[in-house]
Amino acid sequence: MTRWDAPPRSGAASAAAAAPGHDDIERTAAALGITRDRLLEECRNIGFADIRNICTWEAGLLEMKQP
Repeated sequence: MTRWDAPPRSGAASAAAAAPGHDDIERTAAALGITRDRLLEECRNIGFADIRNICTWEAGLLEMKQP
């Protein structure tokens, strides 16, 4: 069982360990359609992006390309 698949914990110890506003974050994410799969996909896109598509490096100067 991975951490993502772990069943919810109960009890005072787990309530204390939860981040403040955790329920609010989950509600907001659900309202925006953000899922764990979507988050992982976006992280993959960022992690494997080719930086040459968004900026140039010339003479020690990094410049963002225009969209």
